[in-house]
Amino acid sequence: MTRSRWLLMALVLSACATVSPTERVISDDLMIGESLGDAAARTRMHGVLELSLGAGVPTTQLHGVLSLVVTTPDGQVHRRVAPNAWPKSGEAYIVNAWRGLVPLSDARYHALGTSTAAFAENQTQCQAELTNQYGVDNVRATGTLDQGPTPNAFQSLAKNTIDRSGVVLGEVCIMTDPTVGQGVMISRILISPPIDAPAGTVVTTIYRVMFE
Repeated sequence: MTRSRWLLMALVLSACATVSPTERVISDDLMIGESLGDAAARTRMHGVLELSLGAGVPTTQLHGVLSLVVTTPDGQVHRRVAPNAWPKSGEAYIVNAWRGLVPLSDARYHALGTSTAAFAENQTQCQAELTNQYGVDNVRATGTLDQGPTPNAFQSLAKNTIDRSGVVLGEVCIMTDPTVGQGVMISRILISPPIDAPAGTVVTTIYRVMFE
């Protein structure tokens, strides 16, 4: 996808984060594809029936985008839009879900972490996930299971509350289990630059997957 198309999609996604008149927007940054580097190449899903369709069949692209809204207790609002990266564990889970071995609808738990370590294909969890900093200790927020703004998009929205000080958000992960340390990581998104999230902060994450 070209830079211009990423920017257009990011602008559309950022519109879903509304700010009330009492809120003060501190940052409203758009992170586009190259911000995650070569290690976070877009996941591609394609199917070809060689006998009848030949080698010229266009490739269907599957990619995810995270819209992040961090609202601190004093009314500051930080918004980001960033592409995701899918590790091998997430790709394998999708295959097994298609085979009927695991429920795809379990890929709905939104995890937060403080690590800024680069994405790697063999990662299976957030690299430094929160534990007792979650509103409910060691429990990730449960995301919705919705159709996105278009019929070819899936969307999951969740809200995590931070109840301890000292948290600096550096990563978001989509997991298949609500309990910290459990489940399969479907996707990992880096937050750059990281965002301070003092006690009382509400972190809204909207994860979208689009087929095109």
